[in-house]
Amino acid sequence: MNKEKNSGKTNNGKNPTTGGLKMPIELEKPKKKASIKKVLTSILPSEPKPYIEIDYPTNGEKLYARHYAVRIGAGWGTNVEISIDSGDFKPCRHAGYFWYDWHGISKGKHKLTAQMKTSDGKIKKSKIVNCEAI
Repeated sequence: MNKEKNSGKTNNGKNPTTGGLKMPIELEKPKKKASIKKVLTSILPSEPKPYIEIDYPTNGEKLYARHYAVRIGAGWGTNVEISIDSGDFKPCRHAGYFWYDWHGISKGKHKLTAQMKTSDGKIKKSKIVNCEAI
């Protein structure tokens, strides 16, 4: 009697552990493949969250020039604007990031805040950035 490797069955198909009786072999049912949509929705957020942040100048940064290109990172919103020292909000231009060309900076401490309109019409504001022109 030749035995097949690691199967426990003889070459005549009889299982030696059942007294030589043939027993039905149960096969595992193949598992269903998950759809790409299900996989992506399980790892990605369902709704992107709007964000806005003044990247430069950084909080506490010292400015040595009288002009500065303020860089703002923002996503999932429109109408990005900036306010300097609690003044009126002014529009920013978009070129990869949002930019505000700040000219005629007076010496002293300044507070910058950015805002944008989210898709549901709400206004989202950034954290205040404090900087000082030397």
